[in-house]
Amino acid sequence: TTTTTTTPAFVLSDFVCSPCHEECSVDGCYGETAKECFHCEHVLYNETCLPGCPENTFRSQSTCFDCDNSCDGGCVSFG
Repeated sequence: TTTTTTTPAFVLSDFVCSPCHEECSVDGCYGETAKECFHCEHVLYNETCLPGCPENTFRSQSTCFDCDNSCDGGCVSFG
């Protein structure tokens, strides 16, 4: 059996090496918040990496989009 582990990415800010936000992928970040990731570990919504899509949104690939206002109770795609 092979076990794969990922090393958390770090950002250098003011000469201090700090871990990237937990929602950033191992690709790294340019700051410490979930808005400063190069790529998200899970999904992107409103320029922020999140563990999943919020209510009244839907996922397309690794990005969450808002449901149309006419949709009641959620949606699964555009329109």
